[in-house]
Amino acid sequence: DFTQQVVTAIKNNSLDAMKKKFCSQCDVLMIEQVHCLSGRERTQAELALALDPLIDHGKIIIFTGNQLPRTIPNMSNSLRSRLAGGIITSINPPDFETRKRILVRKAKSQGVNLGADTVEYLARHLKGDIRRIESAVIGLITKSSLLKRPINLDLATEIIHEIVGDPEPLSVTSIKDMICNHFSLEPQQICSRSRKKEVALPRQIAMYFSRKFTDSSLQVIGREFNRDHATVLHSVKKIEKQMKISSKFKSQMDYLKDQLEKQKWRP
Repeated sequence: DFTQQVVTAIKNNSLDAMKKKFCSQCDVLMIEQVHCLSGRERTQAELALALDPLIDHGKIIIFTGNQLPRTIPNMSNSLRSRLAGGIITSINPPDFETRKRILVRKAKSQGVNLGADTVEYLARHLKGDIRRIESAVIGLITKSSLLKRPINLDLATEIIHEIVGDPEPLSVTSIKDMICNHFSLEPQQICSRSRKKEVALPRQIAMYFSRKFTDSSLQVIGREFNRDHATVLHSVKKIEKQMKISSKFKSQMDYLKDQLEKQKWRP
């Protein structure tokens, strides 16, 4: 912790030695939650001074925080300018495939190999940062050990229920609304007789997800989109075929499926 090092160095009257150590021994400096330095004037001043030789020697410096440098309150101009002088980028929550890799890696680090269906299920329902995903794996392993139960889809379902809550069932209407929103269409457009690709494809996608996510019959789905049951069945098969031949299209469908799952589960 940089703040603690500064406090210790001040008490020992060894600030210069600390900064020299940083410059000579540090190839990469990473400080998390830099926003927590707000109001700590002495720490900010010493950090700003310590950064200069690191920058001059081409060292790698990484800061993380939940605010932009310009919005952190009670931050000195000298430190703020140094923070703003680098590349600023956001770190988004891990996507579906990344969540799967995190789950597999964390489980293996605990000596456990998760089944593919368990990984898939957990990745679908666990949103948020890496810590939350990893804690779910620990919870799964711990519960398995305490209850002497195998780690499988049933146990994973219980863990998700404890972490996330009960699922909100999706309806054909909610799926249609979500797809319309994604493709910037009005509900009346997707239900129209238009065969334009920019309308027909979203309609087919909405029908496909309605079939996969709900218990509604082909006839019920068809009525929602002003189509007959044969058209719904044709749309489902067409989407399935397209996903097999186009990895780009499958990625798009995975993304949309992920968005629907977010609607389905309460935070």
